[in-house]
Amino acid sequence: MIDHTTEKDSAELASEQGFTGTFAGFISWLEDALVYGAIQVEEPSQDDLGRTVTRVRTATGGFSSDERLLGRIRRNYRLTMFWVSSHRGGGTVWEFPERVTTSDERRVWLEPDDGVFERLMRARRVRVYSTDGSYLEHAYEHGVEFAFEEPDRDIMEPDGIVMVRPAPSLDELYGPATGEAE
Repeated sequence: MIDHTTEKDSAELASEQGFTGTFAGFISWLEDALVYGAIQVEEPSQDDLGRTVTRVRTATGGFSSDERLLGRIRRNYRLTMFWVSSHRGGGTVWEFPERVTTSDERRVWLEPDDGVFERLMRARRVRVYSTDGSYLEHAYEHGVEFAFEEPDRDIMEPDGIVMVRPAPSLDELYGPATGEAE
């Protein structure tokens, strides 16, 4: 039994700490972390494009700590390229290519929780306007990571901060491409 007044459960701790390791280690870590949620790893198969993929299904089980952990994973920019679909009730489907599932390379699957509400990595240029209409613009080789944080949220007053950091290259995020159809 979990005493929610004094202790954090395994999903809360996992969400805070994040995980770095292999694909097999990530799956094992996630299985251990979920309290009522579930994870199902299917046997490798061919996707619609003929690639060998391992389909992974996750579900929150309706438990708030599991929802937070799986929500952080679902919003993690490092995993967006593997996302297939999300479903009512907290279900998510992922497809991981064979080069990822069989690799012994350690990668960051979930960064430790840093209080950031949301991340977005899609822009190559950033433009910041001043109140007089002028702006400063900067370009980034691999795009940028936008992170929004609102540490002392007051519903009546804005108190958030938007952070803009250079995004890592795709090789840094996912490892070098192997030439296999991706």
